[in-house]
Amino acid sequence: MSLRKYGVILKKCLKENKPMLYSRLIIEGELMDWLLVREIYLYEFAEIVREELKTAYPELKTGEFLVMARYVNFIESCVDEIVIGEIWEIV
Repeated sequence: MSLRKYGVILKKCLKENKPMLYSRLIIEGELMDWLLVREIYLYEFAEIVREELKTAYPELKTGEFLVMARYVNFIESCVDEIVIGEIWEIV
C-alpha cells in the first residue's frame, strides 16, 4: 500500500523533526505500518473538518462555475491547513 498526500507529508515531517524515531521505525520494519495508521486517522479527521467547514460556510446558491470552484478551493485549503497542524501535533 502506498502513501497518499497526508502520509507523505507526515513521513517528511517525521524524517526531518524526529530522525531517531524515523530511524528506529525503519530498522524495526514498522515505518509503513506506523505511517498508514496515522494517515487513516488524518483522512478521517480531514473529512470531519470538511463537513464542519461546509456547515460553518454554506455553499452559495449560484450555478456559476468559478464561484463554485472558488468555494471548493477555499474549503480544501482550510482542510489542508488544519490537517497539517494536526500532523505537527502527531510528530
